[in-house]
Amino acid sequence: MNYKSYAERKKEYDDKMFLYIAKRLFDDLDETDAAHEDIIDGVGNVLKTPNATNDWAFTSMDRFLLLIRQQLGEDTIREVLQNYEFTKDIDSLFIMAHGMDCDYVKLREVLGAIVTKVEDKSYLPEYLYHENDEEYIEDEEGLNFTDKVRRALTVATYLLYGVRNQAMPSSTMFDRNVLPSVELTFGVRPWGNHDECIEYCNTHGLTEFSDIKGEGIRLLVTLSKLFVDGGLLLKDSTRVENQTRNWTKLANERL
Repeated sequence: MNYKSYAERKKEYDDKMFLYIAKRLFDDLDETDAAHEDIIDGVGNVLKTPNATNDWAFTSMDRFLLLIRQQLGEDTIREVLQNYEFTKDIDSLFIMAHGMDCDYVKLREVLGAIVTKVEDKSYLPEYLYHENDEEYIEDEEGLNFTDKVRRALTVATYLLYGVRNQAMPSSTMFDRNVLPSVELTFGVRPWGNHDECIEYCNTHGLTEFSDIKGEGIRLLVTLSKLFVDGGLLLKDSTRVENQTRNWTKLANERL
């Protein structure tokens, strides 16, 4: 590991932590991990004591941030941090992985294009698909923008494994390989479970039963170019689940 002085490390760590804290404070309370685990409700009331299984969702940091919200109020906090409002659309894991070493304005544009491409398959005929520079994301109850990004990247990874293995992933492979690949390749938390992913892909014409369709393959190639050109792929390939090499190779393929 390259030597870094205390001053260098402090600045790097402080900047990353501040960005992460700002993101967490811009998340609505009902979108927090603690709310998803039913530890707190949508206004911050503690409903139950965490156990060994879900204590990760309500750490000392979570308690501290909840106290800040209650003492200062959501409006005051967001006014003070208004220049960091962009963090609301960025997954917290991505900020953990990248910190300030990212052009988040460009990243938001890339993520919007990715979600648009995946969701085009949901409701549009092919001749009406949006162009790369045209973002169009429909409102969907229960899913915010970050959730839609997580879904798009999970669906893409599921399809990639299907092409590589010439068979769509089983539930075991989904849990052991697909979900870790989303985190290790993109620095984004995965979405859903095996059945939800199958249903989404079948419903929107990307797969049919256990086979990927031509539309699914075309989507993969389109997304791979967005991943590579947008700088979304993590370079650390020490883990086999990191699919950066496969996405890069696919981006150079011609249909």
